[in-house]
Amino acid sequence: TLLQGALPNVAPSARPDLLLNLGETRRRQGRTADAERIFRELVGARPGEAPGHAGLARVAEDRGDLAGALAAWDLYLKARPEDEAASLRREELRELKASIAVLRAAASAAPGAGIFAELGRLLAVAGDAAGSAEACRRALAIDGTHLDARRGLAMALRDLGEARGAAAQFRSLLASAPADAVALYALVDLARKRGDGRAEEAAWRALIAARPNELPAARAFIAFLERNGDGALAKEIDSLEETAPDGAGGGSAAGAPGLR
Repeated sequence: TLLQGALPNVAPSARPDLLLNLGETRRRQGRTADAERIFRELVGARPGEAPGHAGLARVAEDRGDLAGALAAWDLYLKARPEDEAASLRREELRELKASIAVLRAAASAAPGAGIFAELGRLLAVAGDAAGSAEACRRALAIDGTHLDARRGLAMALRDLGEARGAAAQFRSLLASAPADAVALYALVDLARKRGDGRAEEAAWRALIAARPNELPAARAFIAFLERNGDGALAKEIDSLEETAPDGAGGGSAAGAPGLR
């Protein structure tokens, strides 16, 4: 990349800033191993380089490594004790870690679907998608009808990149909760990401049928039809006109929120 290619040519005094920018770019791209290596190179050369420790803390958070994140925030705040936002973030992570520990202990002492589902939710908040999926599976093994656990498993699988498994879990959730917004929107997003226009259209139609008064969804469906080309929007309006009650007149608005 441009930043990486510039590293050999920059003055030593400018190298830390360039490494910091490159590390953050890699982190935002989801290349956490590269980001960690760059941030460690930065703090290795200048141990007191506070932003490098902050970068390592964010990488650890992205991985769901609460212990690593807290250790890195400790080092950052040792150099920047006046940073209130970082101090607050460290406290939030401490509380999250403690809550997870309490739930693990409770699940060990008296396993229950609700406890495992809540543990899965907190692990997801912590960025540990694999741990969240495992906790939600354990909840469903106890109670296969637990909707929060089913939703949590679907979201964890999505975050792990297991799109097919996530879609199956979202559909299973909709079988019990047909208007579940998380599942309905997630199926639209999964279809879009795999470039399946037919599946995306079907997902939009299912969403609007289940949540007919959700105007943002209707508008997004219109935008999808416009992008789809081939006169898709015009065909949809014609279909509405054909099915409109007698006397509705100008049927483009009939029965379709957002097509007004």
